[in-house]
Amino acid sequence: MINREDFENKDKETVVREKYQVTLPAYIRDNVKIKVGDVLLWEYDENSNTITVIRKPQNFTGALSGRGKHLWKNGVEELKQEREKEWLE
Repeated sequence: MINREDFENKDKETVVREKYQVTLPAYIRDNVKIKVGDVLLWEYDENSNTITVIRKPQNFTGALSGRGKHLWKNGVEELKQEREKEWLE
């Protein structure tokens, strides 16, 4: 009898080949829109013993633009006011 969990995880598995090469699963390539020639960045976290892989953005500034804006209620204006307040102290 086929274990459903094994069947569902089959397309999420990758075998490390002789020269330490891996093939990205199709569903990841499709969802992340990875193309031949894209550069991937790898990060290893010793605390959690996990590996994170991201596609290297062509422009880090553009890729990070707007991230964390939800942390400021009034957006950039609040940040400017805080900086001005600190400069005056």
